[in-house]
Amino acid sequence: SGLLELLRGDSVRSKESALAALSNITLSGTCTAAVSQSMEALGVLCDELLSGTEKGQLRAAGIVRNLALDKTTRGSLLGFPGLVPTLEQIRRETGNTETMQRAEAALNSLRSVQTCTVVSLPT
Repeated sequence: SGLLELLRGDSVRSKESALAALSNITLSGTCTAAVSQSMEALGVLCDELLSGTEKGQLRAAGIVRNLALDKTTRGSLLGFPGLVPTLEQIRRETGNTETMQRAEAALNSLRSVQTCTVVSLPT
């Protein structure tokens, strides 16, 4: 909640520091689950991806990538309106190669869920 408060504030420096902290803590499964289930956190990440500073976009893309790497959080991410189109837009439009790569890695992880098919085996 403290990090979200910093992300909602006006200070660019505070936002970037909060994103750096979120990036680090989303390497932990417990924290990854908590962030991926927070509609507010996912909304703030989308906002940063769309209108943050270059550093903010880089960090937000890294956080979403971290979340998408965890198989247990992918459903929450796919269910959040606008996240996938935002990642696709960032991947296409950013001039920062690392941000593009992070967005692409997140999309690839999320697509692995979307492209799975169920096969019925004979009984």
